[in-house]
Amino acid sequence: MSAAISRFKLPETLDDVPSDIRDAMLAVQEKAGFVPNVFLMLAHRPEEFRAFFGMSNRLVTLAGTPPNSEFYLMGRVPKKPDESVRETP
Repeated sequence: MSAAISRFKLPETLDDVPSDIRDAMLAVQEKAGFVPNVFLMLAHRPEEFRAFFGMSNRLVTLAGTPPNSEFYLMGRVPKKPDESVRETP
C-alpha cells in the first residue's frame, strides 16, 4: 500500500479517535455509506471536530433551511424518496 498523501494526521482506524467522535462517524457512515474526509481530517483535533459537527447539526435543524444535496452527501439527513432537494448555486 502506498503512503497516504495528506498534510493532516488522519486516524488509522476509528478506534484511534475519542468514543463520541467515533460514534458520530459511525452514524454518518451508516447513513451515507462512507465517512466524509473532512470528518477524518478533523478527528485529530477533537474540539474542532465537535464544533464543526455541532454547527453542521444546527444548520440541518434550522427552521426554513431545507437540506440540500451536500447535507445528504454528508449523511447528516436521511433522504426520503419523495423529498425534493434544494441544490446549491
